[in-house]
Amino acid sequence: MNTTHALTLRCALPPPSSSAVTPPQSTNSKSSGKPEQAWSLYGQCTELPNSTCLSRLVSQWSYLNTADCLTRAQSIIERLRRERLLHRLDANSLGLLAVTAAKGGHTLYASSIIKSMLTSGYLPHVEAWSAVVSRLAASGDDGPAEAIKVFNSVIKRVRRFADSEIVKDSRADTGAYNAVLNSCSNLGDAKNFLQLFDEMPEFNCESDALTYNVMIKLIARAERKDLLVFVLETIIEKRIALWKGGEILRRSATYDSFDEDEESSKDDDLFEKLLPNSINYSTEPPELAEAVAPDSRMYTTLKKGYMKARRVADVVRMLEAMSHQKDSSSHPDHVTYTTVISTFMKAGAMDRARLVLVEMARSGVPANLITYNILLKGHCHRLQIDKAEDLMREMVEEAEIQPDVISYNTLIDGCILVDHCAGALSYFNEMRKRVNYTTLMKAFASSGQPKLASKVFEEMLKDPRVKVDLVAWNMLVEGYCK
Repeated sequence: MNTTHALTLRCALPPPSSSAVTPPQSTNSKSSGKPEQAWSLYGQCTELPNSTCLSRLVSQWSYLNTADCLTRAQSIIERLRRERLLHRLDANSLGLLAVTAAKGGHTLYASSIIKSMLTSGYLPHVEAWSAVVSRLAASGDDGPAEAIKVFNSVIKRVRRFADSEIVKDSRADTGAYNAVLNSCSNLGDAKNFLQLFDEMPEFNCESDALTYNVMIKLIARAERKDLLVFVLETIIEKRIALWKGGEILRRSATYDSFDEDEESSKDDDLFEKLLPNSINYSTEPPELAEAVAPDSRMYTTLKKGYMKARRVADVVRMLEAMSHQKDSSSHPDHVTYTTVISTFMKAGAMDRARLVLVEMARSGVPANLITYNILLKGHCHRLQIDKAEDLMREMVEEAEIQPDVISYNTLIDGCILVDHCAGALSYFNEMRKRVNYTTLMKAFASSGQPKLASKVFEEMLKDPRVKVDLVAWNMLVEGYCK
């Protein structure tokens, strides 16, 4: 290599970093580190620069974290791999490249870098390899399985050293374990989860809130929602700070898991080992270290659960509790009130549903069209056409809300149910004046009323102002095919 080029290239790069994943000290191309100049000089080199220059160059491009910079860093790696000289790079530069590739969505490439480091005798810093494991765990396809392989490869290498001080920067921490446990949860692999969870004390890793949130996801996938309370009790007993309103915890109650099969029964013993308090449980729940005031997200979760179980009285009590919260953001809004009205409607308690509408007005929460349409549907299903018509007038005259296709269609259905053909025709004619033909046809076709859709189509043919298009024909065909 030309000596002048070597010296110039070395000066154009920032000094190396001592940390395994710390970026170069200078990242400004206009200051001491001149990456563009360095790259130009690298391209002019007929021979490979020395290890220091190569490592600095890869570190610089990795840290700049752009697609073009990543491509340049990868080109150096590919060249070194072809010439079997990957060992010319230090662990810091390779670790930075792995992290950058993982963050950029190139998870498999990042995984290959970590594997190459292990093959070359390097031990990547925990911040580098755990970042790759974390990204793999969250990716689709074979990502979670690959994450477990990378984790096991690093841990196997670390365990070869009797003196843990030598490999202290590569030893797994809680973040690394959380990443691989998340992989197990995504795969529904309870056996591997338990094994890895039990290994945490070996590396002085303590489970935290994220660890147990990942455990909740695993339990939800295994259709063992009965164990969720024991996870919560464990968190409280260990004085771990709760994630109030945490996404995983919030969604676990309604987790759309795979179907139950024989595997679920095989996992029973594993979950008993994972949560020993589920076997010898106390009737007295543990006390929280501090009071946790419920927020709107908690109330929403409770509301969904009560509605699903048709526990109407509990829905009402929850609504009252929300109204008395000091935090105004937890007070019921139009969505909450509408949900309660829907619950009463499904339970056939229309009088109580109407009282909620009155309560909305008293609380200064205006009802919207969706609220009124739910009430209209409830009255019509119970053949209370007079009350439905009164509500329609109240909606238009007092609330100043104009009915839509759903409103009219609900009333037309109700009139047909009680053989009130004149009323159905009246609402149909009124709807024609307010709503365009295609929207009408779509509404009737979707509700299984092809004859009414056909009638609208005939009116459309007679109207000289309107041209029948392909959409209208499709709506007509769809109505008869349903």
